[in-house]
Amino acid sequence: MNYYNLKYIIFSSLFIVINLLYLLKYGTKYNLPLLPIIIGLTVLQVCFLGGKTIIYKLLSKLNSIIYILLVCIILGGILFLTKYVDRYALNVDRWSAMEVAIRAIFTGEYPYTAIDHLGGRTSNFPGLLLLGIPFYLLGDVGYFQAFSFLFLAFTLYKVFKRQRAFFILLLLGLSIPFWYEIAVISDFMSNMIIVLCFIMLWNHYFKQEIYKKEIGLAIGISILVLTRGFTYIPLALYFFAPFCQLNIKKQLRFSVSFLVTSILLILFVFYAVPDLETLKEYNPLVLQTSYTSIYHILFVFLAPLILSFYIKKFNDDFFFYTLLITGTLSITLFIQFWNRVGFNELLHNSVFDLAYLAYIFPILWILLSNPTPK
Repeated sequence: MNYYNLKYIIFSSLFIVINLLYLLKYGTKYNLPLLPIIIGLTVLQVCFLGGKTIIYKLLSKLNSIIYILLVCIILGGILFLTKYVDRYALNVDRWSAMEVAIRAIFTGEYPYTAIDHLGGRTSNFPGLLLLGIPFYLLGDVGYFQAFSFLFLAFTLYKVFKRQRAFFILLLLGLSIPFWYEIAVISDFMSNMIIVLCFIMLWNHYFKQEIYKKEIGLAIGISILVLTRGFTYIPLALYFFAPFCQLNIKKQLRFSVSFLVTSILLILFVFYAVPDLETLKEYNPLVLQTSYTSIYHILFVFLAPLILSFYIKKFNDDFFFYTLLITGTLSITLFIQFWNRVGFNELLHNSVFDLAYLAYIFPILWILLSNPTPK
């Protein structure tokens, strides 16, 4: 067995296992006929992933019109779930946390003390609240998920060959975590999709000189890195090593632009904080780091900076290293909770959020779609 096949089996197994975990957790919660669904979906996923070479040959015969049609079908499913699923009946408050936080910004209140419909508070960094504002103004923050999918579909069309773009969309269709995130109006996976698409498109247009438009790049990275802690991993992996090779003038221009954008973003959200005690107790870092140790934080901070120098060109090494770091942290958290409370408690009583595992799905789609070497 060669190295490619071994990696493909590992990635495929990870994809199938996380799907199964979602089915076990939410299938029992919503009284679904679990056994036939698990058997049927697993067989379908194994056949699809195992028959990749044949599927690629079939997909090569499809044209752009079929691609657009497939995008429209998936988009229709996303909009249907966004509109018709009763979000108040679900025990998930990510959409509500974003909505009340953005509403607080517009009313001059401190967003991190705003209470959502389940009595929780937002853990979104300022960048994610900024990205959510256009959809809040459109009437539903859930449209952010539809936008992220369209952004992904466009990016795949521009960056990859048509067969690979088709394959990724079909994988997305077989991903229970993706559809669950859509149904509960969660921005977790969409956040990762936006970041990966930004990197892929930037590489597509500026791969000869990554820091050609360093001011615009600094603004983009500042917004994205201030959406959620995990986004730092792919951004540091791709952009850090090339940054170190810049001349001092470009480094300063980028750094100042990044710093100014970050300060403005932070002020945009934190200007209404009433006092230091409130800031200390109610801020997104408290929630986003509540389950991680200092060792996890150091690992996430240092590993991308070191591995960035091993990415000689933008290929699947980048996605592999992103998966390695993000997946290691996610699986470590999963095992940590398992040891603490047991598998049943972890899975069925919301002790551990499976979204920490679903976060790696966009990376898996790209790695699993990598054409088989001849």
